[in-house]
Amino acid sequence: MEKKSLLVFDMDGVLVDVTNSYRETVRRVARSFFEQSRGSEILPTPLFPLEDLAEVKRRGGLNNDWDLAFKIISMLFAKVAAPTT
Repeated sequence: MEKKSLLVFDMDGVLVDVTNSYRETVRRVARSFFEQSRGSEILPTPLFPLEDLAEVKRRGGLNNDWDLAFKIISMLFAKVAAPTT
């Protein structure tokens, strides 16, 4: 019998659980957004606990990666010190 090749894409996380890597990626994107910003030194490392990200996601309306990253970055703006003149 001839061997056949098979390529499987897991688009919805059923075959492979990517929950932690997905959340870590959002955290890293948020960190990189602030790295060159004035006042970024006051932000904690890690930027936020993954449990907090899970809570934000549980509130609903943020099933899109881009929307979730935008929401997290927006929330973190409140933690960055206002520039002084």
